[in-house]
Amino acid sequence: MIIPGYFKEYAHYLTLKRVEINRMRYQGTNKQRTGTKNSVLLGEVDREYYTEYIGILAELLVRDYCDTNEECTYYSVSTFIKGNQYVHNDADIKVKQNDQIKRISIKGCEYSLKANKFAIDNEEVDFVVFVLFKNRNEYDYLTYTPKQIQSWEVSESFSSFYELKF
Repeated sequence: MIIPGYFKEYAHYLTLKRVEINRMRYQGTNKQRTGTKNSVLLGEVDREYYTEYIGILAELLVRDYCDTNEECTYYSVSTFIKGNQYVHNDADIKVKQNDQIKRISIKGCEYSLKANKFAIDNEEVDFVVFVLFKNRNEYDYLTYTPKQIQSWEVSESFSSFYELKF
């Protein structure tokens, strides 16, 4: 599927705001993301910008899917900008589909599917939707349950994460 340019622009705008907030919130902690990342979507960028941008863009694309899918009759989301509030490991979106509410976590990724182990083990969600960015303009959706993800290989970097490599 093609990424609309206006979503990229809005994701950039929101990312700059979140990066600034995170800089103040996480300064001097192990949650501060340093260094750069070589991205198929963005080229070489700061790791903090990369992480926030692909997550925000992924959420925008899933929200758009819900807005345009006739089976989705209602959804609620958390705000992108939370200021200095504590950020919970809650569902990114709650969707009403066929008279059932489903709690969904959204993960943006490239190259492979990755999900923070602590989050997957502790989030109360029904599904995890991965938005896999293939290049600067294209993406795919892949959906798994937390139980399926917990069967994946566990890798280590800044923290432990489940990973499904292609």
